[in-house]
Amino acid sequence: MAEIEQSPPQLATSTTTTAVAGEKYSKAPFSIWAPTELMREPIRNCLIDPLSSPSIMSKRYSTVSREEAIAAAKLIEYKNFELVLTLHLVNVFLVSL
Repeated sequence: MAEIEQSPPQLATSTTTTAVAGEKYSKAPFSIWAPTELMREPIRNCLIDPLSSPSIMSKRYSTVSREEAIAAAKLIEYKNFELVLTLHLVNVFLVSL
């Protein structure tokens, strides 16, 4: 039996297709920024739990109290928000040039 060699299907990647897709999704009725409290709470917990409970990392670096972990998580969240805001403002400034 002869083997039939098939090439994988080629994807259409033209700039027109990309532009149309960009237009379609740029009008999405939702935004991931700024995160709501409902989104922020689980993220904070992902920071708090490893800092305040036994883990592989805590065996080497030890744990902190839950209150200290909450304070650290809030500081990390604040610093990240500050960074994103700064980057957004720089982007807006550069686009306006």
